[in-house]
Amino acid sequence: MFEVTCWDSYDRVIEGFTQWDINQTLYLKNVYDDFGLTEAPMFHFCNKNSNEALVVQSTVEDNNVIAVKVPNILLQESYPLIAYMYVYSLPSKQKMGDLTDVVSSASAKALVAIKLAVRPRVKPSQYKYVENIDSLTVAQIEKEIKDRLDKLESELKESVNSKISELEELVLEFETWLSKSEISTTGSYIISQTYEVTTDSSGLAALPFNSEDTQANYVFINGLLAVEEKDYQITDNNIQLVQSEFVSGEDVVTFVVLESVIDGKTGESKSIDVSSEIYEIKTDTDGYAQLPFTYDDKVCQIFINGVLAIKGKDYSIDIDSNSIQIEKSEFITGEDVITFVVLQALNEDVADSKSIDITLDVYEAETNKSGYAAMPLVPKIMINHYGDEAVQIYINGMYAIANKDYYIEDSNIQLINSELGANDVITFVVFKSEMKNNSDESYTNLIPITEEELNNICK
Repeated sequence: MFEVTCWDSYDRVIEGFTQWDINQTLYLKNVYDDFGLTEAPMFHFCNKNSNEALVVQSTVEDNNVIAVKVPNILLQESYPLIAYMYVYSLPSKQKMGDLTDVVSSASAKALVAIKLAVRPRVKPSQYKYVENIDSLTVAQIEKEIKDRLDKLESELKESVNSKISELEELVLEFETWLSKSEISTTGSYIISQTYEVTTDSSGLAALPFNSEDTQANYVFINGLLAVEEKDYQITDNNIQLVQSEFVSGEDVVTFVVLESVIDGKTGESKSIDVSSEIYEIKTDTDGYAQLPFTYDDKVCQIFINGVLAIKGKDYSIDIDSNSIQIEKSEFITGEDVITFVVLQALNEDVADSKSIDITLDVYEAETNKSGYAAMPLVPKIMINHYGDEAVQIYINGMYAIANKDYYIEDSNIQLINSELGANDVITFVVFKSEMKNNSDESYTNLIPITEEELNNICK
């Protein structure tokens, strides 16, 4: 512990006080800078008769001089005055949410000791005691810590948001450079168009598009993936729900059509034909099943009982045995239905091209209790750069519609459905395409870069 010199308001070194002095202030020079303080410290005052020290909050004045009032009550006695400069160290950010945890995990240390004599004298007849300090209680100290934590958290958020903005600017600058460089390839981003209809009480509705010209790659009934002939039928440009559990009247049918791409080289949109093959199987009581096709790295979205599932989190694939295993116990009810949507594309505009392989990137975010979440970096850039149609969004595995189930503002997503609570999982799916030419070389679009690529650039 360090001993320091104190000054009075006349910039004179304080050697001590005289009994019955009032309204004295200690000034400490260089201490704030020498100890690297960021907040005005607290001081604990006492003498040999004290049962508890009086806690006094100091202030920081010009030139980082610390000023602290001496309690008048301690100058009523002619005992040496002792003061300790007491500094709190805030806990880690993980402890910020709960004030009880904050107080229990915050560390504190007396860094400076001050000892000043109080010379005895007779009490003046005109002496009148005046309380000159606000001695801090435990509750006030807790509030002080909480206020400092709130300030720190706000500063951290501001700093993080600033860094994210810098990263976004870097990625957009990289995109612009890449689109003009020789590195840019024939890779593309696929745009999805979404349509919705509501059925009548018999489960019937007119299609919102001409079925002869447009084919839906996905059909969702009340947010769950549906399969033609099993869950619905399409005839004469109408859709008829088949399964009785779907026919409740005013059922919402969502059609998702993958109808165009954005070329990574030119930024222009051009049409491609995207076909979707759908396979279904039922699992055994352990959530295990053989795959109905030979699984490879082609794009394949998997739905368990109509809900989007994530590889490595909800299920695992064993390529050697060509089998699937449901991982999440809540999904395993026995004879669960697993639906596979496999996408393929042909580009009719390019005569010498063989095909376009479609791949996807999946990102997740979790909402707070208000249904709010910050979007992952790449979907954020995709939406900012290409619009909402460049990203498919699922809420708890069910397909979601912009401005109906959620809205996006300032690169954050807000759920609209009031029935949704905290920890809802939002899944972002970004489709990309890789064109294979006659030389059998595969070209991969690098726009926008993934988080892993971005991290490598920024190292």
